[in-house]
Amino acid sequence: MIKTWSVIYRDSYQEVTNNIKRINGITVGFNTNVDAIYHMRSDAIVDLIHKLGIDRVALYKKVVKWKGSIETPEDYIAGLCGCFEKGRASEWIIQNEETYNYLLENLPIERTLRMGGQAGIMANVLSSLNVPKVIVHTSTLPKEMKKLFVKSKNLVLPIHDKNGSITFTHPRKAKTIDDSLYLHIISEIEKGDGIKLGNIKWICPRNNRFIATYDPPNAKLDINISFSDGITEIATSTDVLILSGFHMLNLKEIGIGGVRERIKSVLNLIQQAKQSNPKLIVHLELSSTKNEKILRELFNLSRKGVYWDSLGCNEVELAEVLNVIGESKL
Repeated sequence: MIKTWSVIYRDSYQEVTNNIKRINGITVGFNTNVDAIYHMRSDAIVDLIHKLGIDRVALYKKVVKWKGSIETPEDYIAGLCGCFEKGRASEWIIQNEETYNYLLENLPIERTLRMGGQAGIMANVLSSLNVPKVIVHTSTLPKEMKKLFVKSKNLVLPIHDKNGSITFTHPRKAKTIDDSLYLHIISEIEKGDGIKLGNIKWICPRNNRFIATYDPPNAKLDINISFSDGITEIATSTDVLILSGFHMLNLKEIGIGGVRERIKSVLNLIQQAKQSNPKLIVHLELSSTKNEKILRELFNLSRKGVYWDSLGCNEVELAEVLNVIGESKL
């Protein structure tokens, strides 16, 4: 008997929920953030284009180039219009605080705040699936983020207590972590919506989103000191360590030397964790990495030891990996 997709999905879900009961816990890091969701209609985009005084020919050239980085508000517009024209989702890094603040002040007032980042999203999902213990990493913890963590008691993060020892508490109760707020600007656009500028017209071919990110801690892959100091306790109290966030490294800001340093610090943490718990499974969850050099450094440095037990990626990310490891023909 051939099983249908719905039957396979149902059976897989049941298997996963049964296996969850057999584990001690799961740890997730590193990128946890707050997403600000904007529903961007074409009229709001055109209004911003006129407000900025962008020449439509110059904008068209920027869309064709679609460079993947935001230095000015005009670059944000080019990235967003490129999503219209190309039908592709994309995430670009905002390179300076001035542009980030301009966008927050001039985008539509209506927005929705949601938990963002692979680590933050996975932590909430795993906690809701009743994993016995879910340890989450975050480099910042503003009040807006605290509210977005589910209330389940099985969700915790490591902090230092008054005596300097590592303890675990729910994110909503933690008080000693940097409370800076960096919103990841997610501009959602709808299929069929169109932008018309003179004789230039772009029609959105599918529901899509453009992400503009200004997040210095995650762009440097800052690791919370309580997480690194508590890696032994973390490793011995959980069975799986899921790590992500390398795609957010800002090569332009920290340079290739900085990228290597951050990757090496993570690999060192993995070594410590596996020494403390040899049975620990370490999973690398990828996201599309705009700069090939970052992905190349990650895999080149990872080859020097046994760090990753599994890899999670979609078809785009898989193609990026195959390219940097010399298997582009596949």
